[in-house]
Amino acid sequence: MDFLSNIMKYIDEDSEIAIDKIKDKDIRILPQNINRIEAEWIFEAIVTMRYTPILAIRYTYDKKRIEIDKLHLNKYEDLLEYLSDNSYTNIIITNEKVDFMLFQPEGTEYSLLVGNCDFINKAYKCTYKTHIDIFLDEIDMEDNIKMKKYLKTKLDKYILNQA
Repeated sequence: MDFLSNIMKYIDEDSEIAIDKIKDKDIRILPQNINRIEAEWIFEAIVTMRYTPILAIRYTYDKKRIEIDKLHLNKYEDLLEYLSDNSYTNIIITNEKVDFMLFQPEGTEYSLLVGNCDFINKAYKCTYKTHIDIFLDEIDMEDNIKMKKYLKTKLDKYILNQA
């Protein structure tokens, strides 16, 4: 199976990561844009775990335009720049074996980090409970009722239904 076919099986009908394809992985849901600290942790985890080459899949909601980029990340700022430059589309950053995934949906309301326990512990250095508390705090601070509901559905989909 080629890389594109392999990675596309992880995308559900809503153009998000299919929960049934990642049930055996650890998952962290991050509020809004990846910040500098998170980018540094994720970058260091990718390097430490030797998950190279790093690839990014950019795709539209309807999956009619799909592009693959080979990323040359020399520092965490390169990761931040790539995510920022492509925030207009859905992105999955991974490697050829799909050992991990960093998913950022179009509009960057949240990000999803998926991988084995070792990778997640290196890539997001807080406890499972703290990570949920951070996301819940973000939901609580949101003024837009529609956005609150949207973020709550993502928390339910990826985290609470897994517990």
